[in-house]
Amino acid sequence: MATTAPREFVVFFEYNSKEEETFIYYLQWTGNEDALTLLEKATEKANSTQDSYKIIYSLDTSVKLPEHVVDIHCRVINPNNSYHKMFTKCTGSFEPSVTQKVLDELHEHQLGEYLDEFYCGCRIEKQFSDYRNYYQELLEGKITREEYDKIRKNQ
Repeated sequence: MATTAPREFVVFFEYNSKEEETFIYYLQWTGNEDALTLLEKATEKANSTQDSYKIIYSLDTSVKLPEHVVDIHCRVINPNNSYHKMFTKCTGSFEPSVTQKVLDELHEHQLGEYLDEFYCGCRIEKQFSDYRNYYQELLEGKITREEYDKIRKNQ
């Protein structure tokens, strides 16, 4: 019987100074190493400019967290009724919007705008294959309110 190696995660921050919002995503590192390394380079390049109005993204792939730690942290409930959880676990295959060509061709300010277009407002989680919008499924009648509440409680 083959055992699978435990999954590791890296932390991606999205900070919007205008809205005073911070979202923290635990991105599955295992199996997504190349794509996340590229995203890390893009965030570093975009953050090298001092444009204070834009969203600041941060990804540090040097720190890996085991899945059981991520699971515990993601149980933290937001202190207010925010439209999105502050801590989110993203799993599956990561298909980033940023490519090496984009990274090479765009200067820092343009890259920041590009990242805003594809990642701002909690969009990064949609680029993982296991993403499900449970709230949308509730609105579409695909799951019941009881199922939705149970899922949210267990996330």
